Amino acid sequence: MKRIVPWLVLIVSAAVLVGLYPSFPERWPIHWNAAGQIDGWTDKSTLGAGFPLVMAMGLTIFLELLALLGGKCRNARLPEPWPQRLADANANYILYIATLLNLFFGYLACTLPFGPPPIASIFLLVTGAILYPVYDFMRLSREMHAAGALPKGYQGGIYRDASDPRLWVPKLSGAGWTLNFAHRRSRLILLLLVGLPIAISLLVIRSAAHP
Repeated sequence: MKRIVPWLVLIVSAAVLVGLYPSFPERWPIHWNAAGQIDGWTDKSTLGAGFPLVMAMGLTIFLELLALLGGKCRNARLPEPWPQRLADANANYILYIATLLNLFFGYLACTLPFGPPPIASIFLLVTGAILYPVYDFMRLSREMHAAGALPKGYQGGIYRDASDPRLWVPKLSGAGWTLNFAHRRSRLILLLLVGLPIAISLLVIRSAAHP
């Protein structure tokens, strides 16, 4: 059921877009630079109006593939049933992100002809993409801790082991790596990983706030 939710959002968005299309102006801005000046326009056409949904469709296909892979990335170091539970959670997080993105792109497609998106919509997208996955993984981590299933150094979504010289360690859930927060260089890496997206988001918000 969860796999079809992003597609249902796209279908509903497309239906709303079709209903609103006759009221769209003949031309509308689609991009603003960092100074808040319009530097991109589109004319009223099927492609121009539906382009955000086309982008959302491409992202959904990509994220569906990631979710499929994420659901198969089982951590062999963990006792049962935790490898499958974490793999399922990882796949669900990706589908959740796909749903949020489709809601945002659907909203964008239906409202951009009438003006830029409000700052609140961008804030809600970023906040929603972070809070729920963090909350759900913390819940799973507490259950794993109570069952004694967490390997040494892992504290839920965080790894901290001063006796481990590695800066990057395998993630507890899914493919990839995470920081060893006991390593002296981890704070600098974390600052770069967090600071760059925040700086980009601030530029986007500034652009949207000054059309």
